[in-house]
Amino acid sequence: MAKGTIGKEHVIEKIMSAFGNDYIGVFDGKVYVWADDGGDRVQISISLTCPKVMRGVEETGPAVLNFDDEPSAAKPTGFQPATVSAEEQETLAALMEKLGMDIDRHGMSIPDYVYYGGFLQGEALTEYILNFRRRMSDTTDAAIFWMYEDCWPATRSWTIVDYLRNRTPSFHPVKRSFAPVVVDIVKQQDGYAVYGINEYLTEQKVTLRYGAFTPDGTAGDWNECSVMLPANASTLIATLPSAADGGIPCAILLDDKGEVIARRRFVEQPYHTLGLSKPSIRVEVADGVATYLCDTFAFGVCLDLDGDDGDLSDNFFDLYPGVPYRVNLGGKSGEIKYVLMG
Repeated sequence: MAKGTIGKEHVIEKIMSAFGNDYIGVFDGKVYVWADDGGDRVQISISLTCPKVMRGVEETGPAVLNFDDEPSAAKPTGFQPATVSAEEQETLAALMEKLGMDIDRHGMSIPDYVYYGGFLQGEALTEYILNFRRRMSDTTDAAIFWMYEDCWPATRSWTIVDYLRNRTPSFHPVKRSFAPVVVDIVKQQDGYAVYGINEYLTEQKVTLRYGAFTPDGTAGDWNECSVMLPANASTLIATLPSAADGGIPCAILLDDKGEVIARRRFVEQPYHTLGLSKPSIRVEVADGVATYLCDTFAFGVCLDLDGDDGDLSDNFFDLYPGVPYRVNLGGKSGEIKYVLMG
């Protein structure tokens, strides 16, 4: 017997008694009755269901998930971090030491690990997404990634939005990779191929700038040309010769106003061998927009590590030597929190 069957029978008996001759009957699980509607007689149907969430009673057991209601757009409220006992603090300290996260001995804190772990996740998802998109209609037509948001609190996880709806470090790399128009670079036997991917249903005219640089700021010759990207297609738009030792091939797509549409660099060697040092980054802020400029390669520039970045237009981005990059701050200060260093 289904839950609530006897209860529904009792309710029907009470409705029959209350409505008398205005009681009609039960049809398709609903009770029909006649009712007065300001002088007119109308039929009212009453659904008989056992709700997932009970009303008018104090909850004494575990909360029941209700997947029928629309999710709220607001962040969860009332979440309070658990109090950590002295014993738990000792256990945590021992674990941090084993993982090399002891601040005094290794100079690595939990925020450091959040940054580095999130940066590498963003790199991996970027490579994955662009690889699929570059080969569109060749070997694949679609791709998904795991995953969008967390269902419980976590310091670092595999999502791009956490439980409290904050953006994790990989959010903006994934956002850039899924933009309608992107550029990708792939290694070939005799150099590098540059692809323009346009998923609009109309062709797009862009300006392509491409070349190579070294981490210390030595740049090769920049090439520039106008390119028409066919609609809904991945197109080979340029080639680059093999870069000199330590050279990093790069490509930038610009619109007709000179604003950046997409960028891509190809770092072949392990990141820790790049010999990155702390870059000297200059920033100018005007009308809520920050322009960042650096004479050397700045890798994984982080403006916000907490993820509550509001309308910040970009985060965890690179600065190519001598090439300015504009970010809409969305109310943020624009202060640089982290930069990847070897």
